[in-house]
Amino acid sequence: MEILNLYGLVGALVIGTVLGLTGGGGSILTVPVLVYLLSVNPVTATAYSLFIVGSTALVGAIRNAQKGMIEYKVGIVFAIPSFISVFLTRKIIVPAIPEVIFTLDSFILTKDMVVMIFFAVIMLAAAISMIRGRKEVVLKKDVQFNYPLIIIEGLVVGVLTGLVGAGGGFLIIPALVLFASLPMKKAVATSLMIIAIKSLIGFLGDIGNIEIAWGFLLTFAGLSMIGIVLGIYLNNFIDGKKLKKGDSIRVISPASSLASHWISDELKTIAMNNFKQLGLKLSFSKNVSEIDDFGSSSIQSRIDDIHQAFADKSIQMIITTYGGFNANQLLKYLDYDLIRNNPKIFCGHSDINVLSNAILAKTGLVSYSGPHFTSFGNKLGFDFTQEYFQHCFFSEKLIKISASKEYSDDYWASDQDNRTFLTNKGHCIINEGHAEGVIIGGNLCTLNLLQGTEYMPPLKDSILFLEDDYEVHPGTVDRDLQSLIHLDDFKQVKGIVFGRFQNKTNMTNSLLKQIIKSKCELDHIPVISDVDFGHTTPLISYPIGGKAQLNVGNGKISLSILEH
Repeated sequence: MEILNLYGLVGALVIGTVLGLTGGGGSILTVPVLVYLLSVNPVTATAYSLFIVGSTALVGAIRNAQKGMIEYKVGIVFAIPSFISVFLTRKIIVPAIPEVIFTLDSFILTKDMVVMIFFAVIMLAAAISMIRGRKEVVLKKDVQFNYPLIIIEGLVVGVLTGLVGAGGGFLIIPALVLFASLPMKKAVATSLMIIAIKSLIGFLGDIGNIEIAWGFLLTFAGLSMIGIVLGIYLNNFIDGKKLKKGDSIRVISPASSLASHWISDELKTIAMNNFKQLGLKLSFSKNVSEIDDFGSSSIQSRIDDIHQAFADKSIQMIITTYGGFNANQLLKYLDYDLIRNNPKIFCGHSDINVLSNAILAKTGLVSYSGPHFTSFGNKLGFDFTQEYFQHCFFSEKLIKISASKEYSDDYWASDQDNRTFLTNKGHCIINEGHAEGVIIGGNLCTLNLLQGTEYMPPLKDSILFLEDDYEVHPGTVDRDLQSLIHLDDFKQVKGIVFGRFQNKTNMTNSLLKQIIKSKCELDHIPVISDVDFGHTTPLISYPIGGKAQLNVGNGKISLSILEH
């Protein structure tokens, strides 16, 4: 008996760990542990399971809430019908089930047997759900609830929870993904909140109906709570669709060609070696080196390469050769359904930002502003760029954006051995304040190409990341920024982060401050500048469509990428 008790206590830790990792499955383990290892009556075990799973999930929900991972609106809409049904099931339906259902000769079908048989059916359904896997669904900016299905699902899960003590995570998570378009990790986090409240409400329905061994119950629940903290910690090391060694990268040229005169063989060799050191395998699209009089290639060639790269199941990431001027030619020819159904990491900056923002607007997929293939050809000063590339693409952990120690604004490709690096004075404060929102933007003049089109992502609840190259000057920056401000949804922008302007722009922090201070629409939002992205080196990688947090006050700046 002592061995069984030991197994039961270990089982409590396992239950919590499973909940922390998956957002469900805790009760599928709890009831068998209580019944078969600790000899608890099945009906009582279902009641205990509600308390154990509910309290354990509550700990997990609190920790996820602190990380900003819970979608409260979605959770509440889903949970209300399940709260009602689980309470009524435990309070009325379960007590109403007779102890003996029927007898046939010597066979007696009892209430306990029915509970365990029904539990076994539910366990089988859960197993099938897990075997099929969880499909990541594209995040939509404005969630459209399927209210009838959500209500029906909530009622079903509530009754299920009430009958067998199962939290229903294996049903809740698919519902949150399919009906509310939550990304998987947010679905897991929100599921814990729903399970916690629903299960504890269900347990309240048992008080007065059964005798509760509080000492045993609190000990078991306490161990499960320790387990869920462990599970949430281990979840940090599960990187989902991030890169890993051995993954394949496809190089494409949606703007400038790889055959551009300034892209030397030495540069390409350095780039390929840098990818190799990261453990990544490179391949090049069929038309990557096609070149015309504009330093690019035909629309059809570029479209074919993009579509082929997204359709290729062996490719995990698509990276662009370089920027240019003509990526917006491709927008109406792209197969956005193909892209949506074959999500991949898509990375580039400058002119490529027109594609990144269009993909976000048309599919909801996050893409990335970051180094080009040619950026990897830097012989000097590449460490900072590589560091943030790894932060963004090899891990899902929160990224704190710091300033590089030095930067360069020279025409680096012309003479790799003689570079000029300047001391970086750090990020510059223009307006103080706090903001959290979706990252939109990249190259300012490129973003303006999308205004008034279906390819412009919404600015609601966004933090704009903006930069521009040597071809602009303070007057054009002012004009282009004002153009954004005239958009109807700009009033819902939460903050602005400016990248570093090139020296040829003649933009200074003093002039940028004057531009910002001249616009009353920006008075209430935090604004900073001189962050390491744009057309100088080094540069960070950041997600267009991801989430950032910006805190500016008391002379200090905190900029973090929360979701990428």
